[in-house]
Amino acid sequence: MTFSHPGTYMSPAMTKTLKGDSATDAERTKALQRLIKDTPLTYKPQALAVVDIGYGGTGKGHTECTTDGAMAVSAAILYWATGNAAYATMSAAILKAWATTNTVWRGDNAILEASWSVCSMARAAELLKYSGASGLWAPVERPFFAWLDKVIMPVLTSDAIWRWDTVGNWHFSQICARMQLAILRENKEEWAWCIKTYPTALNKALIWKACPGETSEVKRDLTHNQFQIGGMIQVAEMAWHQGVDLFDDRLITVFELQARLMMKQIPEGLCSADIHTPYGYWYEPVMELAVAHFVGRKNKKMPYTEAYLPTVRPERVTFHWGPNTLTHYKRT
Repeated sequence: MTFSHPGTYMSPAMTKTLKGDSATDAERTKALQRLIKDTPLTYKPQALAVVDIGYGGTGKGHTECTTDGAMAVSAAILYWATGNAAYATMSAAILKAWATTNTVWRGDNAILEASWSVCSMARAAELLKYSGASGLWAPVERPFFAWLDKVIMPVLTSDAIWRWDTVGNWHFSQICARMQLAILRENKEEWAWCIKTYPTALNKALIWKACPGETSEVKRDLTHNQFQIGGMIQVAEMAWHQGVDLFDDRLITVFELQARLMMKQIPEGLCSADIHTPYGYWYEPVMELAVAHFVGRKNKKMPYTEAYLPTVRPERVTFHWGPNTLTHYKRT
């Protein structure tokens, strides 16, 4: 296995042309402006010595770690998209703050929170390392990797969730984070685990009991289903750019059903009143990648997804998803 860099859910070529491509389309231009607005250069890291997060993000650290992760990757992407070195400086500062401050990561939600935030941080590190800002990354690499080994990886590589009866959003978030870290650190053992685990997890999560496209999270709520399918599509997209095809055409049906449900078009017999959204119809940015692959690369049809996407563009950064309109709209 030879890794391609910078390796994220963008190919190296997509990353390197991000700056020019951002100015050639109105939707991508809008997405870039939105990302700049969402990523103020005045932002300061919120690193904590102790992260102790319970289920539902209760306790200590949820906002700090997920926000810092999102800001780190947003700034790294903006460095590539604009050439403004201040964004690279900001991203590196966030990574250094966590590496030199955080010593404890625990709690019932520890695996999930590490998956979200550290995936984003690892993606930011990858983008910094293989950029003109590599000099900023160099002094951060050793403490960042030491922090990963001592504090994060014992949590992130836990097999506890794989003993659960149901495979859901936690599992795909974990695979996503471990895959991004495997690319960053060129860890072939971790990479092999991700490639082996993903198809099995996918088969268990695509239950299709009441209706084609139903996943293990649909009856729970649409928000957590978005979490799940976001992990599914990001893993497949990252692997694709490393030369491994994990895409499964069943994902077309999964995204089509989700798009229908987000538009409140509930198929007869599907979960009935169990379809609900405890946080409202909260859109998570995950559909642009599916359209880029299945429609853009494979020339397949996703009419519901394509009808829904324009209502929520540009996809923004949330947890470890996005900004996919900027990175993938009409870019394959």
